[in-house]
Amino acid sequence: MEKERVLKVIESVLGPAVEGDRANLDLGSMKMLELVVAIEQEFGIQIPDDAPIVHIMTSVDSIVAYIEKHSVG
Repeated sequence: MEKERVLKVIESVLGPAVEGDRANLDLGSMKMLELVVAIEQEFGIQIPDDAPIVHIMTSVDSIVAYIEKHSVG
């Protein structure tokens, strides 16, 4: 379920070009920031400034894993 929501958020920021759950997102800094903000808003989480964002935002699976580990509820 979370994966589908993550894919929708990624698509809203990057467009429909993401293929596969483990696809390397290879984001520039501005797109990465946009994606972080969109993920935070969609899932009601706060990703700290000192979090390893570059590693978290590498794939759909890594984003889902982070959300599942840090979600409240």
